[in-house]
Amino acid sequence: MERFSQQRYFLLRPTVQFLLLPLPLAIAWIIAWRMALALQSLFLVTTVATVVVSVGGLLTTRLVVYRRFRKSQTFGKETSFVLSEQGIHMAGPLGEGTVKWPVYPRAVRYDDGIMLLRPRVICWLPDKALQGSTPEEATHLVQANTALRHVA
Repeated sequence: MERFSQQRYFLLRPTVQFLLLPLPLAIAWIIAWRMALALQSLFLVTTVATVVVSVGGLLTTRLVVYRRFRKSQTFGKETSFVLSEQGIHMAGPLGEGTVKWPVYPRAVRYDDGIMLLRPRVICWLPDKALQGSTPEEATHLVQANTALRHVA
């Protein structure tokens, strides 16, 4: 999940949304607190509320995403991917089919696998699951057909 959220625009990452975006509100509360001592209790309540909403929102988002993964029909089931110059052949519990490379316009190479990306969909291809190929060959094939980015 962390790797997937790293691929989103900075302001669309859950961590940024729930922990950094309330920052201007907190600054406004600090200014109001400094200007009038009568607002100290309001400052305390709003600060606590901001922390609860920020952390609670982040945890709720993670919980919802994890639940969504666990409830999917493919969770815990084996799916095979065969990469070729023509495209990606997938076979799993929902059936099988072949898609052409433009379906996954972007990919990210991590030290332990490749993540194929398209809007709202990812395919994780771990190196340890490779059969009949090497990570270097898989990386070369993906790089020839997508915009591949390397992440250490």
